[in-house]
Amino acid sequence: MSTNRRIRRFNEERGMLAKGFNLKTAYSMLAEELQELVDADNEHETVDALADLIVIASGELSKLDYDIEDVMDETLLEIESRKQNPLQADEWRRKGASGKWLKDKNQDKKTLYTADYSKCQFKCKVII
Repeated sequence: MSTNRRIRRFNEERGMLAKGFNLKTAYSMLAEELQELVDADNEHETVDALADLIVIASGELSKLDYDIEDVMDETLLEIESRKQNPLQADEWRRKGASGKWLKDKNQDKKTLYTADYSKCQFKCKVII
């Protein structure tokens, strides 16, 4: 079964598609998982919290009728098109990564990809 279907089924089985379950509820769940990530004492707890964040966020995408894998592909294309600030890139090569990754503000705009999420929505097929 595809990831999309499994996450959709997970949401259905737990009543997360029901009336009254909205983004505020999902936000609360995400906040709880972020706290679990902060409180994680070992690798298993860290992986578990990160995976739960992915499932909750993916469930929200699924409820909006977006194909999770297509959304991630578009997002990665956009992220991969960005270049890092050259001064930070040099520092990270010398000392290791730290802090927020900074974009190169001088990157040619023509080389940047903008995610097109409209092509990630499920298309309803009417069979006559």
